[in-house]
Amino acid sequence: MPEIPNAAADRIIRNATGLRVGADAAELLAEELDEIGKEIA
Repeated sequence: MPEIPNAAADRIIRNATGLRVGADAAELLAEELDEIGKEIA
């Protein structure tokens, strides 16, 4: 389970693209951002 809420990932995608976001896309982005954060830490 990623630390970043799916709702936050949803907002990131919508703000960047202006497109509607599926729940699976938001979940995938949250997981990817979590992995990137772990690598940085």
